[in-house]
Formats: sequence, C-alpha cells, structure tokens
Amino acid sequence: MHRFLSLFFFSFFFSCVFSQTISPQVIASTGSHFTGANHQLSWTLGEPVISTLVMGNSVLTQGFHQPFNQVFTSVTSVEDVFAVQVFPNPCENILNVLFSKPAVVELNLCDALGKQIFTQPINEMKKAEINLGFLSNGIYLLEIKNTSGQMLQLLKVFKN
Repeated sequence: MHRFLSLFFFSFFFSCVFSQTISPQVIASTGSHFTGANHQLSWTLGEPVISTLVMGNSVLTQGFHQPFNQVFTSVTSVEDVFAVQVFPNPCENILNVLFSKPAVVELNLCDALGKQIFTQPINEMKKAEINLGFLSNGIYLLEIKNTSGQMLQLLKVFKN
C-alpha cells in the first residue's frame, strides 16, 4: 500500500510539474502591444484572413490580434446602414458602385499597400462609376466613408 501511495504521489507531482500550459499567441510577420494610463494599442501586420470561431467557452480568433476574448460592436444609427453593390468585379475599365439609397459618402480607392490612389465624393446619388482604366492589373481596396470620415465599408476590387 505504501508503494502504491508513493507511486501515486510521484505521478501526481510530475504531472503537475511537466503539465502543458497554453497562452494566447499571435503569429504574424510583425506586431506590438503598447499600454498607457487609460488605453491599450495592439497591432499586427501580415494577416489577410479574418475569422472567429466560438465553441462553448473557447474563442479562436484568426487574422487579427485580440488581447481580450470579448468583442464589442454597436450601431450608432440605423438610418446610416445601407447596402452597397460593386460590379463587375473583376473589372477591366469601369467599376459600378450601386447604393441601396441615395448616399452622401466618399469613395477612396487604395492599392494593396494602403496608398490612396484617388478620392471621389458622392452627393445624394444611388450609383457611381469609377474609371479604373489607368490602373495596372491587381487587387485594390475601395473604402466607403461617411461625411465625418467614419469607414462604412471596405470592399476588395479586382482589376483585369
């Protein structure tokens, strides 16, 4: 009986000492975390895919760094929510942007590195045309911002 208790004690002790711990990790090409008196800033670079998987109490976030397992979202005004269609995508020369209701927004086209190529204001229109004929083939980002500069949508545009 004494051997059994000794074996049990050593097994328990070594399992506690050599047990595995899992801590949150970010795998990216670069990133950092800064903490101030009333704020925190965490950033990563080089993660093009965004996905969040939830199973019970476990949360797996992919594609962006989340220091906390809670995500807070809110809608400030239901009137500001509208749908946007971009076609044809991929396009050769003319890209059509169709809004579900007349919009006062700003369209910003950026390259894959985030450099702004051009800006087009939209005033109370439901449709806009963007000439992409002068651009080389590639992937571009179309930012749709309201008049206060808040990002409403970010769309990926392919130029052939």
